[in-house]
Amino acid sequence: MSSSADSATASPSPVEDQPARRGGPKTPAGKAASSRNATTHGIFSTLPIIPGVERPEDWETLRARVRIELQPEGVIEESLAEHLAHLLWRRQRVWRYATAVAAREEANPDADPLSGSHADNRVIRYENHLTRQIHSTRKHFDTLQRARRGEMDSLTRLDRAARAYAPVFNDPDAAGWDQER
Repeated sequence: MSSSADSATASPSPVEDQPARRGGPKTPAGKAASSRNATTHGIFSTLPIIPGVERPEDWETLRARVRIELQPEGVIEESLAEHLAHLLWRRQRVWRYATAVAAREEANPDADPLSGSHADNRVIRYENHLTRQIHSTRKHFDTLQRARRGEMDSLTRLDRAARAYAPVFNDPDAAGWDQER
């Protein structure tokens, strides 16, 4: 039988015996800075702006230009326009990186800044991935805008044209229907 006095004098748990963690950032700004410690070039970053590498004004200019060009209406179109701006920005980041690497290689042809062709292939695949996403997002956006405007989709037009010119095999009045009657 244990009393409340016994539980008060019991040894503390192993977690309580350990000293408080001393290292690492404490403030939100410090935590944000340390989260970028492993960033070497940032081309695979999903952050809109890489601090110290890209300018927020350039990002905002691109966003504004995309919105002006696309003129989105409604939540879904606005979201797709924002996503498209982000994809274009990330692809430009890849292009800037590739240009910088090419300039470094010309300046020092003996150095291997990408650690072999594996890194080159990865960057090329990533650029292709972004390009496919850009085309897919733009196609989706355009389809939504055409639907909103009441315009026919190109696939719908093709389907209607195919039905208009296709022979009807169950129509007795169609030419070529059972000539022996």
